[in-house]
Amino acid sequence: MLDDLRYAALRDLLGPTIEEAGTAEALSTLDVLAEAKFDSYERYPSLTGFWEELTGWLRQAAPGDRSGMLRWLAENLLFVSRDQVHSLLRVFAGEWLVTRSMELAVRHSCDLETELSGTAVCALSDGVPLGTTRRLIPNLTHRQFFSDPALLDGFESTLRHLVLIDDFSGTGKSLAHAPTDTEADEAPFGRVPDACRALRGLADPASRGAVVSVVLLMASAAAVRHLSAILPALGCSLHVTQVLNPCPQTAMQSWSRRYLGISPNPAVKTHVNADYRMGDLPVVLSHNTPNDTFALLWEARNSGDRTWRPLFPRFDRVREGGT
Repeated sequence: MLDDLRYAALRDLLGPTIEEAGTAEALSTLDVLAEAKFDSYERYPSLTGFWEELTGWLRQAAPGDRSGMLRWLAENLLFVSRDQVHSLLRVFAGEWLVTRSMELAVRHSCDLETELSGTAVCALSDGVPLGTTRRLIPNLTHRQFFSDPALLDGFESTLRHLVLIDDFSGTGKSLAHAPTDTEADEAPFGRVPDACRALRGLADPASRGAVVSVVLLMASAAAVRHLSAILPALGCSLHVTQVLNPCPQTAMQSWSRRYLGISPNPAVKTHVNADYRMGDLPVVLSHNTPNDTFALLWEARNSGDRTWRPLFPRFDRVREGGT
């Protein structure tokens, strides 16, 4: 149970609603999850944990919204810990990679060992712990793992199978995006097309015909639909270990309008946008919060008459003026 100081602080914020069955159950759920996972969020300041951040987050909201926001977190928030990412990596390494390699060995008329010796694993984001991934795949050497597709030129074996792996995708559009009607003359862009172009640029002609697999440890149903429509044209197959379904968002949209002054926009990606491209997922990863997660959880605002302190501060890799 919550210690006396934390309970007293929340009682001051929630008032009589703290005694309601739904709120009491939510507090109990969050207490367990805070100790098991939430306190490990890597973007929290030193000596700060979930309950301290939650108290400050709720204090910004109107008293009538606080209990609802607390319950929403307990019922909907999906926090993915490092241990859970490692569990998904074990599925990838112990099941999918071996099965896929056996299929390709038959296609390439070679044995499994030869097929695996021509496999390269490339991380598409820093959310993929390459060190852990290497330890989970004893069939491959450390020379077969890459942090950037541009480094593939140093791959000594004839490349047969390039595995591009990412930890999470909410929309799929940063991985691969097809040109619009007004951009018809342009090629698909994103991290996967860039990797395919790097592959075609390798000196070894045989490497250019390598099979490319895109593996996502987690992805929304929307991302799966998007990538399934684009990747085949790039010559890539898609495997998703865990598909995440949308959750009800009406309450979050209402609170975002009230406290951030923004409404969901399916097309525009900005620092103050809510629910970028309709990811519809209340996802927080232990190392960061995706920017297509509900903005009320991660957006910090201090402009004009609006201020907002996030519950899960986000580290923004894309700075203004950057790409």
